[in-house]
Amino acid sequence: MERDSLTIDVVNTFEDIPHANKRISAFCSERKVPAKLLNRFSLSLDEVLTNIITHSIGDKGDREIAVRIDIGGGFLRATVSDDGKPFDPLSQPEPDIHASIEERKVGGLPTWTPVGVANYNELAHDELLRAGLLNTLVFAIFAVGGQMLLGFVLALLCCRVTRGRILYRTIFILPILIPGIVVGAIWKLLLNFDFGLVNQLIELVGFDSMNWLGAKETALASVIFVDIWHWTPFCFLLFLAGLESLPQDVYEAAKIDGATIWQELRYVTLPMMLPTIMVTFAFRLVTAFKVFDEVYLLTGGGPGTSTEVLSFTLYQRFFRQDRTGYGASMSIFIIFVVCILLVMALSARRRVSAPT
Repeated sequence: MERDSLTIDVVNTFEDIPHANKRISAFCSERKVPAKLLNRFSLSLDEVLTNIITHSIGDKGDREIAVRIDIGGGFLRATVSDDGKPFDPLSQPEPDIHASIEERKVGGLPTWTPVGVANYNELAHDELLRAGLLNTLVFAIFAVGGQMLLGFVLALLCCRVTRGRILYRTIFILPILIPGIVVGAIWKLLLNFDFGLVNQLIELVGFDSMNWLGAKETALASVIFVDIWHWTPFCFLLFLAGLESLPQDVYEAAKIDGATIWQELRYVTLPMMLPTIMVTFAFRLVTAFKVFDEVYLLTGGGPGTSTEVLSFTLYQRFFRQDRTGYGASMSIFIIFVVCILLVMALSARRRVSAPT
């Protein structure tokens, strides 16, 4: 594709934006620019032009905006000149380490201003982040612990069942096949205070209804329960695969020595399953710190900050408040916390598996 350009000299009112878009679309269509790329490009350019015009209202005189579109070599680029200041709306930095030491100013042309470690200093005083970190730790401990315990018990039982094994396995893995957004919608209806099935069953046995998702005392526990229901099958599958791969001659030797079922579990099964247990724990720990969809759909972080978790705090700072630099620093902080926990888990595994 040969390089080609289109220049729109003046855009200074909201009514000029659709006209400019028509010229840009016709220009790009003639040059066979993919529709997906053009749509993303147009949305970003619309946002920039709207911001400039919005923040120029009340200024003396009209603000003249020149837009230049360049096509060539497989790229599509816009350069906006606002009062002689060129700006590329599609060249904003991604939320990485570099972005975490900058902050974006919204209003007119978005600009990035270096702020040093100010974003990281603010993390220490962010009350919402503290609540999110505490709730995430509680969520990870109880959710991951419950999933691993229940998954291991189900895997042990399934290994000892001789009839209907395929049926049981199918039933146990069903929850993990449901998308997270559907899980959230289903359990929000089941736990509804007014007409939820859970409260109806509680009333049938003579107890009062509970506001599972609307009370601070039960909201986080309800989210943990839903996560355990959803992700226990993942632990079940890994544990089942690990149990079925264990050598049977070790169990035969233990039976000959007169070991009981509990002694087999403690001295034979658990030591040999330790690598599988640690891998499962690492997988679930990382995903527990990333939990978002269930909190977003079930409680929205409320009531108050009782179900505020790190991913939801990041979402609010990054998208709702449009604090890109601060959101980037928060992302790096979350990665740092998860890495520390993984190092601690791997160190514990080495100490447990070391010969005595």
